[in-house]
Amino acid sequence: MSVNFMWHIFKKLLLGLVLVGAVSGCARKIDHGLGNVKKEDVNMVQKISIRLGESGDSFTQRIGQKKVRPDRQPAGLNFYDVNFTAHGAEAGEVTFEHGMHTFRVGAVLIIMGTEDVERMNAGIYHWDISFGLTAPELIPHDEARQKFIALLKMLQEKGWRQFYYRDAARIMGCSSLHNINIDVRYIPTFEEWMALEDGAGWNLEADGVYMRIVMYR
Repeated sequence: MSVNFMWHIFKKLLLGLVLVGAVSGCARKIDHGLGNVKKEDVNMVQKISIRLGESGDSFTQRIGQKKVRPDRQPAGLNFYDVNFTAHGAEAGEVTFEHGMHTFRVGAVLIIMGTEDVERMNAGIYHWDISFGLTAPELIPHDEARQKFIALLKMLQEKGWRQFYYRDAARIMGCSSLHNINIDVRYIPTFEEWMALEDGAGWNLEADGVYMRIVMYR
């Protein structure tokens, strides 16, 4: 599943966050190898918070240089990765800070922040987060559906609302299931859930921050 958050300031700056994760089905297991990592470190759930606008240097110092992997590209973008499952560690827990719309997701595998060197004062303007609905790699399809519905409900209770781009069609209810922007208020039946293709997406907004959730099985 993927969630994409974007924050547009004065129509000049686009800040975003993307969460990507599997909802069900078989996932390829990757053997990272434990190496010299202590067992207690592997079993400990890592919890961090992220927000839009924080500088990459500040984020690295706050989380720790051993956990953050910076990647500065010649094209003018800086990337900051945190791989929670490196060396066989458990998936992490990430809190996205946004005032009264703050929320938390678990079973996070990887996060990546993006910073534009031409707008360093804007800090990290985009976040990608890879996560699952549950820690186990395999869960029944209907359990995945129920957990995803619970995720959308939680976000709406936090004040996140359906978002449509200005030139996009306002398709609602079950009619939106095969649209690029599914209605977050609609609860799909099991049959409708199973008919959704990889890449099915939902757009939300809260106080100037725009989110896109994309599902992958």
